[in-house]
Amino acid sequence: MPTLLDLPIELIDDIAVWTAPEGIEGFLLSCKAVYDIGKGHIARHNRYKRRWKRFSHVHVGDLDERDKLWKRPRTVLQLIREIALDPCIALYINDLNLYVPKCLSLSSQKIVKREYNQLRDNGNAMAAIQSLLARSRHLKKAAQDPDLWLRRIQLDDQYPGDLGTLFPAAFLLTLLPNVQKLVLPRDWRSLPHPLRPDREYVPRPCLVHERSEIRRLMDIIVGEAHEPNRTDAALAKLECVLPNGWEGSLFFNDGRVLQEVDIFMAMPSIKQLYTYNGNAWNDGWNCTSFRAQYPVASNLRRAEFLTAYMSADSIAELLTHAPLITCLKYSHMPPNSLSSSQTYCRAGDFVTAVGKHIGRTLKEFSMTIKPLGNCIIERGVVSMQEFTALEKAELDVQIFCGRLPEPGEMADLSTDRFWLYEQIPCVPDIFPPSIKSLMLWTRHRDLELWHHNVQGLRRLFSHTSEKQSARLPALEHLAVGFICHHEGREAEEDEHLRELKHIVNDLCTAEIQHYDIFAKDKDEYARRFPYLSYDLD
Repeated sequence: MPTLLDLPIELIDDIAVWTAPEGIEGFLLSCKAVYDIGKGHIARHNRYKRRWKRFSHVHVGDLDERDKLWKRPRTVLQLIREIALDPCIALYINDLNLYVPKCLSLSSQKIVKREYNQLRDNGNAMAAIQSLLARSRHLKKAAQDPDLWLRRIQLDDQYPGDLGTLFPAAFLLTLLPNVQKLVLPRDWRSLPHPLRPDREYVPRPCLVHERSEIRRLMDIIVGEAHEPNRTDAALAKLECVLPNGWEGSLFFNDGRVLQEVDIFMAMPSIKQLYTYNGNAWNDGWNCTSFRAQYPVASNLRRAEFLTAYMSADSIAELLTHAPLITCLKYSHMPPNSLSSSQTYCRAGDFVTAVGKHIGRTLKEFSMTIKPLGNCIIERGVVSMQEFTALEKAELDVQIFCGRLPEPGEMADLSTDRFWLYEQIPCVPDIFPPSIKSLMLWTRHRDLELWHHNVQGLRRLFSHTSEKQSARLPALEHLAVGFICHHEGREAEEDEHLRELKHIVNDLCTAEIQHYDIFAKDKDEYARRFPYLSYDLD
């Protein structure tokens, strides 16, 4: 019976090359004879893994020309050039960060311009890129002109900062079949949406139909990723999409963020999705409700919406297409929360929508409210009994402090005092028996808000420890997080801490934890997403 070793040595050597990067180690270690034939490829394989596993924009202003990173590709066009000269590079990239800091120093801009001119004047490099564009099956399927794309890529690369990555990034994504972790460029949200053509946003002069062609390219990527038995589909192994920052840091959110990540929710291997400053709310002024583009059920397991502004309808639409989520974290911040005007949050409707769609699978749920102005809870949370699998919850006390008036009640809609604190249920009546860990956040910003928090906590903890043990048998950890917003008010904070301890004193499992809200958020974001540190300062 013929065996692998019966093949010519040259053919075995070629097979070793074609198994890279994922299968080369297993192939060469299958037997000593095969290893001896292909061992020359191991050093090259290890070198490529070290150099090309991760790619991210380097802030050129932070580098010295003697730094070893100086000689590596630092822009998307430079990376495309390297792939054009050596296509194997595209197979090794697993972690792709296309985020660019929101501002570059004058010296950095000069460096970017100088490097662009050097690359443009390199005839061999541009010829290789042009050949790569001409061979692109994605451009052919989308009926795109490769020469026109070359000009667009060259035009985009001239712009330093966040405006010079859209066309180069879109083409780069078509080349990468093994990317697992992705950070999109900031200007990605400037793509026109096919379901909402009147909401187009173009950050600099550019024809709208040109950016529509990028979306056609992404449609082809999504389609190929779902084709059976295709091993070279771009982004088919994508597992995680991380947030890309935007001017305004923690304070402004943008209506295009959620719609543009919907493309990646449709990828077959997606597991985690993180967005930053997303808006999906239709209130007559912000007409940006989420609408799914692809009729597929996402494999998404974890979703975090940081400083977002979403309505119940939008989260329901999103979860309809992502029914397998087991961890959902949402921090609510209206887009006008910097102003003194009142903002509204229908927390009860939001939580009800979540429970209706993924209550049987969700194990971890977090919802906090982070307005800097006056936020009114139009509908408070009454019950989470639909969350039958819930094990861990982190919730803002504010979300329980608000309900619409019952029939026959007089409602003064000019204030937020058209409901009674007695309407708030206690903790054992709200949460399902499966809950193991519960954190409730309180806030110390002004006396009125503190009054809401204290009254809400009194109702939430109006039960006895016996009732808690009977209704919540799995509960192991119960804590109240005390969040402060200002320095220099230690006396008031100490008094409020004593008040909190008095409220939860009868529950021996409860504890008090003290946080500074801004330091906590900034430290957490900087730790989890260090590339956002430029925008968080």
